[in-house]
Amino acid sequence: MDGDIKNEFSKVHVEEANEFRELSRYLRSELRMDEVILVKGNHDNFIDRLGTTPGFRIYSQEAMISGMLFFHGEDLPKNKGGSMLVMGHIHPAIVVYNALGIREKLKCFLYGRLRDGREAIVLPAMNYFAEGVGVNSEDIRGMAPIFRDMLDISSMRALCIGEGETLDFGQIGKLKDALF
Repeated sequence: MDGDIKNEFSKVHVEEANEFRELSRYLRSELRMDEVILVKGNHDNFIDRLGTTPGFRIYSQEAMISGMLFFHGEDLPKNKGGSMLVMGHIHPAIVVYNALGIREKLKCFLYGRLRDGREAIVLPAMNYFAEGVGVNSEDIRGMAPIFRDMLDISSMRALCIGEGETLDFGQIGKLKDALF
């Protein structure tokens, strides 16, 4: 998991703590996962207050796993390695309009290459209620320094999962041109 297990910064509600513990039990017992790796995000300050959670290995902001660098994304990664970078934080979505002009937001993965040639993936929000940031309708460069310093968002591809297939909406830059 690449951070933002919950959405609120300040409080830890009893329900959220219980849900986190239930998630841990579900992953261990139902899915038979011996270990879950969590890279803490900026919303995950509550994790430390829950104490140790069986089956979870928790990293602060980034972790190198099997040659891939998983990092949350509100800061640039300190580790300069990894053949692929996997990032959370932004929770990308694309904005589309139907024939009636009704606006829809579709959660998407972003895929592209860093300026140094390494591959990069930005993960959508996994929470059903978090609809994400419209990467083709909003300027996100200020939301994560990687989009200023290491990665051109307009060259990334938007990939949505729907009805059992992957829908490739193409490059963000071309989607912006089509929208405005």
